[in-house]
Amino acid sequence: MGIAVQTSCSSIGLVHDSNEFRAVQLQRGGWGERVLATAIFPRMIGGCGLELSEDELRWVGSMLARRGFVGNRLSLLPASKWCSSHILELPPVDDIKAKQQVARVEVARERKCDLNSFGIGLWDLPAKGRTRETMAVSCDRSPLDEALDQLAAVGFDPLAIDLPEQTVVRASLDQENSIGIAGYLHIGWDSSLAVIANDGVVVYIRRVAHGLGDVHTQIKEQYGLDQAALARLVQRVQDEQLEDHERPVGAMWTMMTRSLVEELDVAVRYVSHAYRMAELGSICLSGYGATHSGLIEQVDTLLGMPVSPLVPETLKISGISSAQCALLAMPYGLAVRNDRP
Repeated sequence: MGIAVQTSCSSIGLVHDSNEFRAVQLQRGGWGERVLATAIFPRMIGGCGLELSEDELRWVGSMLARRGFVGNRLSLLPASKWCSSHILELPPVDDIKAKQQVARVEVARERKCDLNSFGIGLWDLPAKGRTRETMAVSCDRSPLDEALDQLAAVGFDPLAIDLPEQTVVRASLDQENSIGIAGYLHIGWDSSLAVIANDGVVVYIRRVAHGLGDVHTQIKEQYGLDQAALARLVQRVQDEQLEDHERPVGAMWTMMTRSLVEELDVAVRYVSHAYRMAELGSICLSGYGATHSGLIEQVDTLLGMPVSPLVPETLKISGISSAQCALLAMPYGLAVRNDRP
């Protein structure tokens, strides 16, 4: 007689930028966790910018269903322009709700806005001598509520809103990157993200207004390619398949990534100075072109720390390439949350 094994599905981790959608859903059971479905697909024709129309959201729902995703529960990221980070020195407060209220007052003062105009998340930072600080991340409530209402209107159930910095660190937990000062560089399309964690706790966040979309725009302006040819060329940039006559395109990528690596270097230097007793760990790369050897060499040369693409083991053992694993790191970090409806 067979033994019934109870299984459950995670929410669908869904992220998007001006270029594409990426999604991951996991299945959980007594054997652990495995990939149920993944998808990377371009924006709907006519879709542009970060805003999504109800028509495009309905289209996304149909695309997910065709790719094998189950249910309508989503875990999502807020737009980076809605969020701001604040390091606060708060008085000792045992009650978390009281602490959140004190933090809310401080953030509202810094932002010069109404107390109830934003949502807030916070966590304690590792001690620096006698100094105890708290990281607070605020998110504008109005555009967030509007986005959630829009999702509900087309039949989605938004289960969780997470922070990209927490998501990328969560995605790396099976890579033993939680000891000492660890750096994360996520290369996006519209913007990128540099994150530093100390013993697994996010202590520094730097949102950078550069990404692969900048290279896309430069190529478009310089070469005047049609959309299909442009997309193929941008993909060859990431896959290191450029021909000799396309070296100027490679130089565009190198300049963009160098600026991001320099931002990461500033962040690592700042945190290593603030936490002088902490040992240096390693660097994880995710997002577009995260497996590019030139990018890895840039990080190695400038920072001198071990560096590797962020390749979650659960995705890897399902047969997904390292490049796609790194591209799916954000939606995986959303799906791996243990939320319950």
